[in-house]
Amino acid sequence: MHELKIIISIFIFCSILVANDLSIKDYLKNPDFYQKNNFQEIKRFLPKRSLKIEQQDTQYWQNNSWKDSLRYHYNYNNSGEIEEVIYYTFENGNSENYGRLLYTYNTSNNLETAIWQDFENAEWVNNYKYNYYYNEEELLSQNLYQGWVDNAWLSYSIGEYIYNEDEELSYEIWKYWINEGELLNWTQNIYSYDENSNLLENFRQLWQENDWQNSFRYNYSYQDDNLISYYYQYWETDNFLNSYQYNYQYFNDLISEASYEEWNEDWIEVSQGSYEYDENGNLIEETWQTWKNSILENDVRYLYEYSEISTAENDNINSNITDLQIYPNPFSNNFSRSKVQISFTLSEKSKINLDVYNIKGQKIDRLVQNQHKSAGIHSLNWEIPQNTTNGIYLIRLQTEQFQNVSRIIIFK
Repeated sequence: MHELKIIISIFIFCSILVANDLSIKDYLKNPDFYQKNNFQEIKRFLPKRSLKIEQQDTQYWQNNSWKDSLRYHYNYNNSGEIEEVIYYTFENGNSENYGRLLYTYNTSNNLETAIWQDFENAEWVNNYKYNYYYNEEELLSQNLYQGWVDNAWLSYSIGEYIYNEDEELSYEIWKYWINEGELLNWTQNIYSYDENSNLLENFRQLWQENDWQNSFRYNYSYQDDNLISYYYQYWETDNFLNSYQYNYQYFNDLISEASYEEWNEDWIEVSQGSYEYDENGNLIEETWQTWKNSILENDVRYLYEYSEISTAENDNINSNITDLQIYPNPFSNNFSRSKVQISFTLSEKSKINLDVYNIKGQKIDRLVQNQHKSAGIHSLNWEIPQNTTNGIYLIRLQTEQFQNVSRIIIFK
């Protein structure tokens, strides 16, 4: 997949254990789905198109100072796609190799394989591998999981994916092999969405005693398409019981604060998170504090570093959204019109959003919301509200993988 889409996956990947108690393997079962749904808030952390994530550090508060614990370092191929993520642990202030993920891509730039390797005896050793297969619409259709046994890949399980008419994942089932090549049911997930294609529920069942048994579910709530909360419930006896939930607050469409709560006859706040961004809106620090004896104390923080995208990588990104044009620009009532024509070209089918922001980064209008558009040229009219003041405005086109921004000057 392309540059920004992979960046999304990496932010998600690094936040999985904290945000949703998911493992690396859970994420690798369907990276594209977790990019688009479970972790929509992570999309807010996308670096600008001139930057790419280079390193992420995890630090814990110990003895009144921050101590390094984990480090993720990202290496890219010539097209700007992540091909390696190296994981380091720290011992007495010194970093040591722990493991790494290796990515390969097919000719359509879709993720083809993800291989996890452990670092043992000063060598990288294969552990497990995911193989991704796509249908004609380039949607993930199957995922084969293999383990490294006796210097060869041995197939253990396989996942299959079914989509609704809006190309939203509606059903996922995993099966595993037993003796003589027989496949046995293992887990299934059922997904539901609102009218804006936001994920509402992720419902998991396990195959037990020759039938599907409820296991757990996540439920999500939104405001203006921003994820504002989600909660986790587990199945016990005949009911779903509350376990924990996260809540998010936004400023200028960026997460500013978050809280984590656990259920004990009522929701009890356990910890709070805060987010810091650079002048371009890139996340640079996420800090969590935990309540202890009615006092908030530092617990864990995540630090992000970025590097510039090369000219070749930037050309690869720009090839996917081209010709975001605005006419007339500048806009004035002297043109005897109140509408502006916006046109753009997509190189591939995608779900898009088209929004208008003022120079402060505040959203003032939404022109397209979660609509599926085919590859090709598209155009629409923006009727400028009468109360729009003179100034510079930003029109942002966002697809499932990329974003593009153009300026318009308005004077009346």
